[in-house]
Amino acid sequence: MAIVPPRQKELSICQRDQKRCNEIRHHNSAPYWLKANTVVEIANKNIKKIFQKMVVAYKDWHEILPFALHGYRTTMCTSIGATPYSLVYGMEVVLPIKVEIPSL
Repeated sequence: MAIVPPRQKELSICQRDQKRCNEIRHHNSAPYWLKANTVVEIANKNIKKIFQKMVVAYKDWHEILPFALHGYRTTMCTSIGATPYSLVYGMEVVLPIKVEIPSL
């Protein structure tokens, strides 16, 4: 049995109450579980397809990476009906060409 100092005990009670108030649930998961990682595998497959279409020479993949990720993040996902960008930032992306030419 361990003796817990009063301050440490208060901290753990506060943390527990904060989790309860925010309705946070803690779940442990296995490092690799096929059913849980299916979405990640699909995203990786799509990014790989974008790379295969964009990269001309193997040496310049690092220069293409930001453009490929931007294209993936701003493409509408039919299963969720939104873009990954809009889910993260809460708004649609404004492309630089739309800023320069407002009629688009």
